Amino acid sequence: MALALSVTVLERTHNTTMQTSNKKTIGLLICGLVLSAARMASADEPNYRAVTISAEGGTTGLGGSVSWRFSDNFGVRGGANYFSYKMDEFTYTTRPTGAGSSDQKYNVTLRLLSEPIALDYYPSAKSSFHISAGALVNQNRFSATVKNSGVLNSTYTLNGVDYLQSGVGDLNLEVKQQTLSPYLSIGGSIYFGKAHHWAMSGELGVAYTGSPKVSLSAPNHDPALDATPNFSDDVNGEERKIAKDAKDFKFYPIVKIGVSYSF
Repeated sequence: MALALSVTVLERTHNTTMQTSNKKTIGLLICGLVLSAARMASADEPNYRAVTISAEGGTTGLGGSVSWRFSDNFGVRGGANYFSYKMDEFTYTTRPTGAGSSDQKYNVTLRLLSEPIALDYYPSAKSSFHISAGALVNQNRFSATVKNSGVLNSTYTLNGVDYLQSGVGDLNLEVKQQTLSPYLSIGGSIYFGKAHHWAMSGELGVAYTGSPKVSLSAPNHDPALDATPNFSDDVNGEERKIAKDAKDFKFYPIVKIGVSYSF
């Protein structure tokens, strides 16, 4: 009887030990699977945040942009920039030609207005460095006016020929760039923390703006000048001189720095 009881106790002890051991084994196995799954999930998790909002400033003006990095290597970006500046009595001298040079003092207004749209390529999924190809919806405009000073016998020089300001009135000059300007740039961000939320961003590139469109007019000139055959020719000749100078500026630099937030 005692022997049977001892055997029964040993069997129960053995079974309990086996059950405990099996539970521990199963527990360790489950923990291992959970840890493996966690590691796999973290490995698949991207090393960046998909959406970024930026406030920026630079050669295209002040503005902002929104970007969406929809994969490890590609993203899209769009934004808007604006800046306006005025300067009185800006002296501009055209290049000398057969008809001489012209020297005028313009009251200038410079308006920078553009909306960039770009495709961003990221060579590495672990880096914010990207190469961008896109276009600026370009509404930049340079406008200037030479005001009639009202001083007796004051003159304008148009195409190398002097005209009385009292007869010509105000001269209006306008320079526009082409509406759609393709551009290439490189950029990236320096993050302020491991969470990759706040960062300082930068962009460096160049836009092709083409040959600017130049318009020079004297809208309130004395009608008697219309009977002078050379007046309209000299206004057009002065316009061509300015357009010739402007042809040297077919490319526009893009330099930006800003602060961004990603989420």
